[in-house]
Amino acid sequence: MLRFFTIFLVSLLFTSQMIPLGHAAVKWNNGGAKDDKSDPEKYWRKAEKAKECFGPAFDHFKDGNVQKKITISDDLYASISTPFGLNNSKQCKFNRIDLAAQIVPEPMIDARINSKYGGDDHKRFAPYYEFLSVNIGLNRIQPNDVAQKRLYDFLTSWAAADALSKNIRFSLMKEFRLDYHIQIFIPLAIIAYADISASLDSKEKQQIGQWINRLVEDSQKSVFMTRQDNKAYLKHLIALMWGIVIKNDALISQARDAYQNAILDMRPDGTFPLEVSRGGSGLQYQNTAVNVLVSMAGYSTLIGENWMDYKVRDRSLKQAVIWLDKASQNPSMNKIYARKCDGGSFAAIDKPNMYYLDQQDTGESELSWVPLYMYLTKEKPDFLAKNMRNYKGYWSKGSGPQACIFVQ
Repeated sequence: MLRFFTIFLVSLLFTSQMIPLGHAAVKWNNGGAKDDKSDPEKYWRKAEKAKECFGPAFDHFKDGNVQKKITISDDLYASISTPFGLNNSKQCKFNRIDLAAQIVPEPMIDARINSKYGGDDHKRFAPYYEFLSVNIGLNRIQPNDVAQKRLYDFLTSWAAADALSKNIRFSLMKEFRLDYHIQIFIPLAIIAYADISASLDSKEKQQIGQWINRLVEDSQKSVFMTRQDNKAYLKHLIALMWGIVIKNDALISQARDAYQNAILDMRPDGTFPLEVSRGGSGLQYQNTAVNVLVSMAGYSTLIGENWMDYKVRDRSLKQAVIWLDKASQNPSMNKIYARKCDGGSFAAIDKPNMYYLDQQDTGESELSWVPLYMYLTKEKPDFLAKNMRNYKGYWSKGSGPQACIFVQ
């Protein structure tokens, strides 16, 4: 009898973590049961006592198991057809469509990454982010029109050239890490592929899919110092998105585990220790982490879940948003956790970088997650929501126009 109960319990725990696509929402264990993981209080204390934004004080758990090799059959590629849906709302409309969004960029084969923090690599990649984000939105407003043709030309030409195949590594790290500028390109490429997939023939789906899959594998191979890192979160956002497209439960489960660990590692006040330690850029990096995690919560709704509901001892991603909202209104809060951060910060601790509050006429904004957050939670951040306009859409590097994809 005991043996039967043990087998039943193990089976129950396993099936609760491996929810097939399209099934009902996960019933999160939010009760703080004795077998839950313990809070990383030692990590929190070490980080709070740190003198600098790096070093042993921020040693923490590494990422868990990731899918470094992803096998996809020809039949699976052929079956892909708008896996993210084609939601159309005012969140897909942007104020201005610049020339950068109207001309299909030539494939970039050699990324020429210089691995210099704060370098100028972003200038070469910025037009690609804008092109993809704006045309993803426009294609949802006016399907089967000029934007679809642009996205088609972009994806087919870049895949045929095996773009972004040379000098893509962030070489300052001993272990392999795909450069951040390429990491934040991948979600946009995935969305574009998903959105026009119904118009592609089997050969095109396969060629483009294999190219994106290679980039996803490079992303998944990337090693970060700890699992509490906005770039590690980005890796798992990519896993989640691609897992939905190719119906890969292992990628989805990996992303789910990473999201849960992110909430576990977050302090009770909503701060992510590594992010807010980054000198005068602490608020900026807190926002970057929130942006990625809200996006993950958004994509979880496509598999019948809402990760925004996940709690660890009554804390959820909402605490991270509340803290950021208060700190954005009162930037002196940056001093609570900010530490000396030579080479890892763009501003002074007492005058923090607030660039994430800026908005471009093209719709680019690092607050593009706010409308999606309000949609998922039915709650409005007091200060940050005032910076957004409900009659137009926004997009950001790395997440694209995430509200456009989900908000009705």
